[in-house]
Amino acid sequence: MSRKFQCRAIPSTWLEHNGRRLDCGPYMSGAIEAIELLKKFQTEPLDSVTEGIFHAGREGRQYVIDAEHGVPFMGSTDILAFDLSSQPLLSKRQVEKNPNFIIRKGWTLITRSGTTGRMAFGREAMDGMACSEHVMRVVPNTEKVKPGYLYAFLSSRFGIPIVVSGTYGSIIQSIEPHHVANLPVPRLGQIEERANRLVE
Repeated sequence: MSRKFQCRAIPSTWLEHNGRRLDCGPYMSGAIEAIELLKKFQTEPLDSVTEGIFHAGREGRQYVIDAEHGVPFMGSTDILAFDLSSQPLLSKRQVEKNPNFIIRKGWTLITRSGTTGRMAFGREAMDGMACSEHVMRVVPNTEKVKPGYLYAFLSSRFGIPIVVSGTYGSIIQSIEPHHVANLPVPRLGQIEERANRLVE
């Protein structure tokens, strides 16, 4: 049986800057390269430009049939769907007990288990819907960063590898909020305003 090996040459400084980390994943995925390139810009840690990074937490779900007693519920694959008109209904009572189920317009949504790192921008149709604990919510502090720009960066070829490099677990990979809290967000002045307008 033949084995396929991947090789890549990297500067020795990358090893120095990353605690002499020798596992190949972050180097091959582009995460370390992205972090090194971002050092050329002024950056701020993700948690310093947000009001929170969290998920709903694991708990049994209580579904209902009557829309009067339920909140439309999205799973991790649904955040990428265009049509959200036929979602199952999660009990309003459960959502009231755990308001972290609710998502809002302008938040960045990141799948955090299974297929990690898929992202969506919280749009008008999603505002007030409930969402799975398998989706991490990144809530921008709008006084510090524009929501559309933050999403544009996190979902870019720089942001995604860094987010995914925080995964852990050998069978079911997962990302927790503290894994991305220190992700460097570049501050780009007027470019941020333009990116925000385009995303929104």
